[in-house]
Amino acid sequence: MMKLYLGVAVVMFCTVTALADSPQSGNHKKQDAIAEQLRDKGVLKPIEIPSASYLPNRVEIPSTAFPLPPVITPTLADPIRDIRVSTALNAADMGRDNAGRQIESLLKELYPRDVATSRILLFTLASWHEARREYLDAAHAIERWLSLPLPEADHANATVQTARDYWRAGEKQQAKVLYDRVPDYGYGWATGMAIYDQAQYLMEEGNWAAAQELLQQAIKSNAVTGPYAEQAMPGLWGALGYAQYRQNDLKGARSSVQTAQKLYAALSQILDKDGMGVQLAKAQQLESWIKRWQKNALIIEPDHLTVAVRDANGLPGKAGMVYFHFTVRSLMDVPFSVNVGDSGMQQQSPAPKPVQGTYDLARDVALQLPVKGDEQPRTLTVTVTSPAFPGFRKDVSVELVRAK
Repeated sequence: MMKLYLGVAVVMFCTVTALADSPQSGNHKKQDAIAEQLRDKGVLKPIEIPSASYLPNRVEIPSTAFPLPPVITPTLADPIRDIRVSTALNAADMGRDNAGRQIESLLKELYPRDVATSRILLFTLASWHEARREYLDAAHAIERWLSLPLPEADHANATVQTARDYWRAGEKQQAKVLYDRVPDYGYGWATGMAIYDQAQYLMEEGNWAAAQELLQQAIKSNAVTGPYAEQAMPGLWGALGYAQYRQNDLKGARSSVQTAQKLYAALSQILDKDGMGVQLAKAQQLESWIKRWQKNALIIEPDHLTVAVRDANGLPGKAGMVYFHFTVRSLMDVPFSVNVGDSGMQQQSPAPKPVQGTYDLARDVALQLPVKGDEQPRTLTVTVTSPAFPGFRKDVSVELVRAK
C-alpha cells in the first residue's frame, strides 16, 4: 500500500488563498509551513492506494507486480501540484472515467524530470487501464515506467507485467519477445514467472503436452537462477503436475505436486503476499483429486436420491411424472452407461452438455419416472458402468416417498 495526502475543497481554497499572498520567487518556505499546518489540523488526510496486480483473471499465479515507488515527500514543496496528484490518484483508485486524463495531464508536466512522482503516476495509470481491460494502454504505461531509473529486479518484474498485458491485448508476438528478454536480467523470480505464464497460456489452449515439455525443460536445464529463484520453483513443479494430470498421468502428476510441496516447506522465507500460499493450497488440492481418481474410476454424486411423489395438478390419485438427476464425474471424457432395469425410468433427451472443471469433467444424468396416483413408497436402483473401466459398477438408489 502507498499513502498519499488528499486535500478536500477547503484545502484547495486555503492553499490558493495563502499562495496568492506569498511571493512567487521560488522560496517555498511559506508554502511548506501552510501545508504543515493543514496536516497538523487534520485537513490533509492520508488515503490508502492499494497495490495493483496485473494477473490474468483465469490463471491464478503468484503476483510479480513491481514494487511501489517512493511515497510523495510529506513536505509538499508544491501544495497545489501535490493536491492535483493526490486527487488524480484517488480518482483512479475509485475507477473514475476521467482519472486517465488527469494523470496524463500531470505526466506532461512532470515526466520524466520528477522521477518519484512519475513512477507513482505511471504505476497507477497502468493499474487503472488494467482494471478497465485496456491492456495495450496498460502495457504502454508500464513501458514508460521502465524508462525511468530502476533496479534490475524492477526491470525484470515489470517486463513480465508488460508481456502479460501485451498477451491479453492480442499482441502475442510482442509478449513473446518480452518474455524471452526476462532471463537476461538474472532475477530468478521473474524468470520463473515468465516460464510459468507461457506454460499457463499453453494450458489455456488445451496444449497440455507442450506445457509439460516447456516446464520440464526449464526445470531440467536449471533455467531459473538468481535472486528468489527458489520462490518460483514450487509454482513450476505444481504447474507441471497439473499438465501431467490433465493428460491422465496420475503417477507423474502426484510426484510433481509432492515435489512442489517439499520445495515450499524448505523455503526459509515464504512470500505469501506473492501467492505462495495459494500455490501450496493448489498443490495439496490437486494431490487430493489424484487420490480420489486412484480409488474411483468414476465419481457419482449423489449416490442416493429421495424423490417426493405428489398428486398431479393437485388432483388426488391422478398420475404424474417425477424428475431427478445425479452427476457423473471423470478425469477424462470416457463413455459410460446408465441402466435403469425394468423400473420404468427414462433418461431425458437431449442429455445435458458436459462441464469441464479444473479437476474433473462433470456430466449430468437427468431421469424421469411416470408415477401412479396411488404410488407407494419404494426404492429403485440405477446402475452406472463404463466400458473404459471393466469391472466398474456403481449403484444409485432412488427412494420414492409420498409428499407430505
